[in-house]
Amino acid sequence: MSFKVRKALASDAVEMAYTKMNAFKESYKEVFPSEYIEKSTYFEEMYYSYQKAIIKSKDMLFVVIYNNIMVGMFTVKECEDPDYKGIASELCDMYFLPAYWNKGYGKRTFRYVRKAVKSTKHEYTVVWVPKMNTRAKYFFEVCGFVADGKEREVKASDTFSYDEIRMVRKEELKNKTDKKNSVENSKSEN
Repeated sequence: MSFKVRKALASDAVEMAYTKMNAFKESYKEVFPSEYIEKSTYFEEMYYSYQKAIIKSKDMLFVVIYNNIMVGMFTVKECEDPDYKGIASELCDMYFLPAYWNKGYGKRTFRYVRKAVKSTKHEYTVVWVPKMNTRAKYFFEVCGFVADGKEREVKASDTFSYDEIRMVRKEELKNKTDKKNSVENSKSEN
C-alpha cells in the first residue's frame, strides 16, 4: 500500500475540486445553510480556481495519494495575520475524502505539512478553523496546535456568517511567548 504527498500539478485540479466538494459537504452539512454549501461547492468554479492556483500562485499546494487515489490535499501559504506576518506559514484548504477520515491519513500527512513549513524558514504554523467544526479542532489539537485566543467572523454571504478560531503549534506559541518575554525583560533591564 503506497502513501505519498507531492506538490499539486495542474492535472490534479479535477480531483482536488472533487475532494474539497465532498469533504466540505460532509463536514458542514449540519452547521452551514444548504444554500451556502451548494454555492461553495460549485465544481467548475473550484476546478478553475485550483488550476489557476497551481499554475500561478506562490502558495504551495499539495495532494495526498494513497494507492494511486487522491484522498486529500492541503495548502501552505504565507500567513497574512499582522501579528504573524513574515514569521508564520498558514495551513489552509486541508481536506480529505470522507471515506478516509479517522484512519490516520491526516496525521501521516501532517509530517509533510511540517516539512513544507520548514522549507519556508518560518518559525510558526497557524491555522484558522471554523469554531463549530469540532472534528477539525480535535485533529489540530492532536497535531500539537492550541487556540491562541484570536477569533474572526467570516461573512460567507449577505445572510450567513460564522466564527473561526486561530490555532498555533504549541511549541511555537510557547517560543513566541518566551521570545516576547525575553525582549521585554532585556528592555526593562536597560
